[in-house]
Amino acid sequence: MANPESKLQEKLNMAIDEVMATHEAAFLQKRAQRDLLEEVMQTQQALQLALEAARMGSWEWDLVTSKITWSKALEPLHGLKPGEFATLYGGNFEGFKKLVHPQDIIILQEAIAQALEEKTFYSVEFRVIWPDGSIHWLSGQGSALYNEEGTPLRMVGIGMDITERKENEAKLRQSEERFQVAIKNSPILVFNHDKNLVYTWLYNNPRAGRSDEWVVGKTDADILPPHEAEPIMAIKRRVLETGAGTQAEIQLTLGGKLNYFVLTVEPLYDTQGEIMGITGAAFNITERKQYEEQLRKSERLKQEIFEGSADALFLVNARTNCIEDYNQQAVNLFGYKDKQELIGKQAHSLHKQAFTKTEIRKILREIQANHYWTSEVEYVSKTGREFWGNAAITLIQVDGSAYFLVRVRDITERKKAEEEIIRSQQALLIEKQRTEEALAIIAKDNERKTKELEEARALQLSMLPQSPPELKYLDIAMYMKTCVEVGGDYYDYKVDEEGNLTVILGDATGHGLKAGIVVATVKSYFQTLANQCTVSELLARISEGIQNLQIRGMYMGVTVIKIRECHLTIASSGMPPLYLYNKVKNSIEQITLKGLFLGSTIPFPYQYTYIPLNPGDTLLALSDGLPELFNADREMLGYERIQSCFKAAANLPAEQIIKCLNQTCEEWAAGHDNEDDMSVIVIKAKE
Repeated sequence: MANPESKLQEKLNMAIDEVMATHEAAFLQKRAQRDLLEEVMQTQQALQLALEAARMGSWEWDLVTSKITWSKALEPLHGLKPGEFATLYGGNFEGFKKLVHPQDIIILQEAIAQALEEKTFYSVEFRVIWPDGSIHWLSGQGSALYNEEGTPLRMVGIGMDITERKENEAKLRQSEERFQVAIKNSPILVFNHDKNLVYTWLYNNPRAGRSDEWVVGKTDADILPPHEAEPIMAIKRRVLETGAGTQAEIQLTLGGKLNYFVLTVEPLYDTQGEIMGITGAAFNITERKQYEEQLRKSERLKQEIFEGSADALFLVNARTNCIEDYNQQAVNLFGYKDKQELIGKQAHSLHKQAFTKTEIRKILREIQANHYWTSEVEYVSKTGREFWGNAAITLIQVDGSAYFLVRVRDITERKKAEEEIIRSQQALLIEKQRTEEALAIIAKDNERKTKELEEARALQLSMLPQSPPELKYLDIAMYMKTCVEVGGDYYDYKVDEEGNLTVILGDATGHGLKAGIVVATVKSYFQTLANQCTVSELLARISEGIQNLQIRGMYMGVTVIKIRECHLTIASSGMPPLYLYNKVKNSIEQITLKGLFLGSTIPFPYQYTYIPLNPGDTLLALSDGLPELFNADREMLGYERIQSCFKAAANLPAEQIIKCLNQTCEEWAAGHDNEDDMSVIVIKAKE
């Protein structure tokens, strides 16, 4: 039998082993957490270095608060020191506009508005003015994040300094224009021969009625009389044999007249240093020998632009879309051995995906309007390597023929950096948005108290007129059915001294007391300004009032109708379409005016329309509570059923039309409570 001391020692050893194991597990967990933190910090540092190396910076724009946050690398791109954007310019969109060139502000705002409206990727190039007065170019790109209702909450993206690229593009355009001026209508014939003295390329054929392409594939003996062809071919053959260029005066008969040319011929070498043919130029000195200097200038320009460029350059026939020439940089970029491999091929054969006909028409329109087109295109090299290139196309005219001068710059690494930055930023913002949405749901549930619901419902109903307006030429009826949680619907009217009527119908986002406060604000603005403003101005003023409340996430859709002797002016933003019944045609017309919710900080021009209201015609305005009414199977009533009901009852008095619509809603819901306010306004021209 073991003694008690042995048992005690055994239990003590087991306890010590258990404590040691626990401490070891805790140590391993802390070390794993430390390693993860170091990995995150290294990733952030790598992203920051990538931004700075590419002269790029990231930004985040809170569309609700208008606050803009810049990365460390973005302020130097605007000529600012660290922190100056927030301290000197408020760190918001209005402050940012002060840095933008005045001529580019509208372009920038339209690009943002279009991206938000169409929910597309935002991309725009614009100028900024530094504090020292210097002008710089930036490229801005980004996208918006939306809530479940489709309301934009934030925009994120990057800004990149493209000043050097813009300056290079301007220099390139100037050089191309000088090249066109120098060559166009000049008495210069330029050509290339292979080793058999067959024309492989010719520019500015002096023979009337014969194109440059007609000469390619022929020799001088094929196109000239023997007494002219033999001495010319002897000069060219001697250059092939000796490898030494030469210059001589020759004679050609053109149009029955003898012309004199100075012929310059040089050998053409391949990459191995072997003669592969000859190149030459014939300069007509019959009338103006002073064109010799212009020829040399033209050749220098061509050499500097075409072969001296750091980018790949292609000369593409605008009619056939065939590549007729390209520089050594193009050979290197696309992996070809020499300049002969691509001559005559279709330009789109280099693309990963060819342009569609619609894209080609758009490109041609832009070139015609601006003499220039640029975009980012994905290419494929001879070896199958896929890469992104910044392509720029300029249309040039050569001897009556149109050519595209195409510049391609490899931007693969920049694209990779941009994509990685955008993915990282979007992942962070999505996670942040999810956290905020969860907190908002919790806060919203806590705030929904019985007392608030009662106060909000009382406030909402007290703001509605007790009866519709009575006008001799109009039959008007108004109706609202509130939901269980109290929505934010509101309608009202005001008649001026001349008997003109202004009607408003609105729907605030959300429910409860906050929605009631927004409705109260809108009512105050409407009663004060209804007879003083146009319908569009009234929407703008109401939007300013909602913004001034500074209630996060609260907006309102509004429809305003001004009626003057049966002529209606309608403005609507963030509301369902209106329906107009035409008694003569017995038809329904849908009136849709798109726009952002009132209270949004995004600048937006509110749309409006004019319509006549003839005797017997009826206008129906409604909130989204009707079409979005659910039945027990969670199916919505929908706009088509409302339109059918309206058409069937359109010849009844206004009050009866509303009763028919209400009956349709009750039959559809079958006892199911409406989850949003349902408001209807019917305006009928008396017969």
